[in-house]
Amino acid sequence: MAILLDGRKVAEAILRPVRQQVLDLKKKKIVPCLAIILVGEEPESLIYIRQKVKKAEEIGVRVRVFKFSEQTTETEIEKLLEKLNKNPKIHGIMVQLPLPSHLNPDEILSAIVPEKDVDGLTPHSFYPPACAAGIMKILEFYRLSVNNKKVVILGYGRVVGKPLFKLMKEAGAKVATADIKDVDVLRSADVLVGALPIKDVIKPEMVKRGVIVIDAAKNVSVGVEKVASYLTPKIGGVGPMTVAMLLKNLVRASQRQQLKHRP
Repeated sequence: MAILLDGRKVAEAILRPVRQQVLDLKKKKIVPCLAIILVGEEPESLIYIRQKVKKAEEIGVRVRVFKFSEQTTETEIEKLLEKLNKNPKIHGIMVQLPLPSHLNPDEILSAIVPEKDVDGLTPHSFYPPACAAGIMKILEFYRLSVNNKKVVILGYGRVVGKPLFKLMKEAGAKVATADIKDVDVLRSADVLVGALPIKDVIKPEMVKRGVIVIDAAKNVSVGVEKVASYLTPKIGGVGPMTVAMLLKNLVRASQRQQLKHRP
């Protein structure tokens, strides 16, 4: 039976010093503030935003959510981003993904200045990608090294797969990406990361005994816990760590900008 990798426990360890940093900033009359851009009313996106707002409030950070209709244009979003980039009271900006199909995420994300890209999704961001870095921190917390291990990432998306591939490589892993049809590749994994936007696609027969499974997108179906050695739960796994790393990046951004604007 797999040992559960408790993302909430790791997130609390990450946020403990961040809480103190927020208090220190407040003594200097600086309240870290995150701007979230939401386009449309996608139910999962609304849930994720509520989670971010709740945790931010717990550590004393402000969040402002800017909502656009699903029919909005890139120009409208970029106009707002230009204002937020220049606003010294906004320390971090993130765009809640996915966006409607008529919008180009690369164009929109690239309009965020690097020092405020706290989700870490652009090539020039000053901060590590929140979700991918959160996964690496979970493994580090539980002392699960990926050095020389075969890591297979199911999916190669902007938020998880692509940035995680880079971080895993840097950690010395032998990294491969796979599709759900690549069963032999999936079975070869020492560490398997589920990052596809499809629920319950990783079945017990698709993984080898003793594999470490990181479920970043609710990909893991019932029964995998009987085969894996370690597993992140669907709730309380990767999600809390993504939020923790986002808030850690936000506070770092606030500190940087405070030094930049200091007289």
